[in-house]
Amino acid sequence: MNIVAPTHVAGPGRLLRPKETDVWCVDLDTAPGFAEVRAILSADEIVRAERFCFPMHRERFAAARATLRIVLASYLEVEPEALKFSYGEFGKPLLSGNPLHFNLSHSESVLLIAVAQSEVGIDVEKVNAQCDFAGIAEMHFPPDEASSLRVAPPSERATRFYKFWTAKEAILKARGLGIANGIGSTVESPGNWSVCEIAAPTDYVAALAINGCTPKINRCAAPDYSIYSRLP
Repeated sequence: MNIVAPTHVAGPGRLLRPKETDVWCVDLDTAPGFAEVRAILSADEIVRAERFCFPMHRERFAAARATLRIVLASYLEVEPEALKFSYGEFGKPLLSGNPLHFNLSHSESVLLIAVAQSEVGIDVEKVNAQCDFAGIAEMHFPPDEASSLRVAPPSERATRFYKFWTAKEAILKARGLGIANGIGSTVESPGNWSVCEIAAPTDYVAALAINGCTPKINRCAAPDYSIYSRLP
């Protein structure tokens, strides 16, 4: 997999500057699996992992949650298992009692985590050329976006669809809303929100939304899992 080359390598005590957003890009299939990370997961995360019928989905879910804990712990200088999460009405995770803002998204084996000093949302999608994106757009997108897809060269339609979709998902996730609350809205920056496309691995499309002006984006590599004694 062609993971986007990092511009920063973050570690314990990483400083997040104003008007900057760190975006971590991780290949979940190369991260430690459920057995290795179980010790730093919460009881409810373990239950959720064990509900998956297919081992691959269980392993990826566990790796994503453990990676999120390790990433956030690197800013807060605490143990990953000490973090307590709460959840918004539509499932957006929040750090209980801490002003650090974050969001995560994964598609197939790609995980993206955004960390910022203001409300943030991120979405990544694997481009599936077999998806009925034209039909979805006709039914759910505003007329101008559906028209844009119709007139696009056939080779570009799938990618254009996912650019619209990830932008919508990112802004809805940043605002703590469900997809039904705005998939039919035009992609734009409402109020004080900024939405931008961000670099993603080959065959993926990703977008970020943040409360405020478009930030400087620092691309971060996978965390050093080995610095945590409970992991190999």
